[in-house]
Amino acid sequence: MGRAAKARTDGHGILLLRHDFPEFDEVKITLLSDLHVGHPYCDEEVIVRTVERIAKEDKHFLILNGDLIECVTRTSPGDIYRLKYPSPDEQVEVLVSILDPVKHRILGIVSGNHELRSDGHDYGREIARALGVAHLHNRDAIIHEVRVGKRRNLKPWTYTLFQTHGRGSAATPGGKTNTLHRYGAIIPADIVFVGHLHTAKVETDMMIEFDPQNFITRERRRYLIMLSSALGYSEYALRRGIKPSGFHVVELTLSGRAHEIEVVLR
Repeated sequence: MGRAAKARTDGHGILLLRHDFPEFDEVKITLLSDLHVGHPYCDEEVIVRTVERIAKEDKHFLILNGDLIECVTRTSPGDIYRLKYPSPDEQVEVLVSILDPVKHRILGIVSGNHELRSDGHDYGREIARALGVAHLHNRDAIIHEVRVGKRRNLKPWTYTLFQTHGRGSAATPGGKTNTLHRYGAIIPADIVFVGHLHTAKVETDMMIEFDPQNFITRERRRYLIMLSSALGYSEYALRRGIKPSGFHVVELTLSGRAHEIEVVLR
């Protein structure tokens, strides 16, 4: 299950994955984060609809970015008595059942802080194993090299994606933007995406890069993306003074005809 032509973990603990799609003129990738299955405010119906949309298209794939289950323990934050599915094991079963129709479309999965709440146990790894994509899981971060189509010289169009769940407690728009740019400064990828702060945000960042092979400089546009949550608005957010943000699914389209990226919020 899962599709990766090459995979290895580097010296920084980052999983490196290469995905080859020479037969496609474009590839779509949906990014999902902070589903919090098991929480009473989790909108499972919108997750199911997203999975159904992915399943309808052969060239549509999925990346999972942590906090997929709620995973409240007796010693962690959260109200263990109000959960829809009290046991983390049951939450994993429900999530895996929802994602089962597209498990062969998963390109990568990282753990969030909720998957790591149980001391010594990573539920993110358990989810990946249950979906048959343990080789596509990393606790902290993944760099994806996605190669699509063929140019005239028969080489593919290549895109780099950097994913990590993210950390921080920013509640204001400016604070969340600063958090996004902080992660964007780590890896000079075409697309950098994080979750954790439950807000959909897409920003572009321009860089000048030097091409030593051709001895030229060129402008490079990057996309910095913050992913929203499938949680409805609750009293927890209200107490913290956080505005409702809604659930917006981020969908990437990577062209196999030119180096073009489209980012859509659904």
